[in-house]
Amino acid sequence: TSTPTTATSTQGNPSDPLAKPSYIKVAAFNIAELGNPFMKKDFKAIAQIINGFDLIVLQEVQDVGGSEAVQAIYNELNKIAETVYLSPLIIPKAGIGFRSPAGYAPEGYAFIYRNPVQLDSRFIPTHAFRYDNHDIYGRIPAFVHFKAGQFDFVLVGVHLQWTDTDQRKMEMLDIKAWLTEFAAKDSTQEQDLIIAGDMNRYGVVGSVTAEVISKHQAPFDVFLDVNQLYKSYRLITLEFLPTLATRYAALDEQSTTVGIDKNLYDQIIISSGAFEEHGASPSQFGEQIGVVAFDMLPPWNGMTTSAMKSAVSDHRPVWARFRIDLQDTDSPLL
Repeated sequence: TSTPTTATSTQGNPSDPLAKPSYIKVAAFNIAELGNPFMKKDFKAIAQIINGFDLIVLQEVQDVGGSEAVQAIYNELNKIAETVYLSPLIIPKAGIGFRSPAGYAPEGYAFIYRNPVQLDSRFIPTHAFRYDNHDIYGRIPAFVHFKAGQFDFVLVGVHLQWTDTDQRKMEMLDIKAWLTEFAAKDSTQEQDLIIAGDMNRYGVVGSVTAEVISKHQAPFDVFLDVNQLYKSYRLITLEFLPTLATRYAALDEQSTTVGIDKNLYDQIIISSGAFEEHGASPSQFGEQIGVVAFDMLPPWNGMTTSAMKSAVSDHRPVWARFRIDLQDTDSPLL
């Protein structure tokens, strides 16, 4: 539904069946209190970690200090990137984040992107989310229309509740409802939805009881609905696991958090409209989906988790690949 963008090294020729397919990589990164003056972020290192993604949504961008930190990352990116990144988009005031000595700090999201990804100027980036159900979210998701080549889509950045499992379940039920609604739309409407961010999937740390584990698993398990899974949406960043209910990654490099626990907190979920662009199920780790395990490489592998959180994050970027040279069959009319 969108016109092809300027050709780059990642693009093929959709009219040539023998041409190499064209892809973009979309990523999400909870960057741990970005803009907090008590954190000593290494902007050069962060740029090196996320360089190469065509579109990335950052979470925990502080309303005070966050814009300056995003700009610093953007400046470092364009010192090393082969393709210039465009001016970042910041959507503040999503909700309350971490508690600093000065009190609770409000946070938002930032979107950093480069050609062939472009903002769809027909739509205004917003916090609006499924009937403006702001009251159920601790941090309201950010909703942005993009297009790349033939692929137009909505990317929703999320940072879901950590401590309150009842609220986290309400948030996930709302996300599930929206995914199924997108899948049910006809071809005159936008059907391609990508939801990405820190969902705190099975969010519990340390040695706990089976009851506590069950309580923390229940919110995300709403997506394991056999009537909708693989029909309305896919949990693409979990498809490499033995089952979609597997709690931990088998290998450290597959975890979305640093440290010894092989957690899978950060996720990317897609509506059925984006199934073809993403590719066949199950998604192959390292090819269709992946994690940047920066902390397993020098100098991070010699640091404590708290030191890495201060300099970069205690989360890792999670990413997914999408093809942009297929004919999109929907129209971006919401």
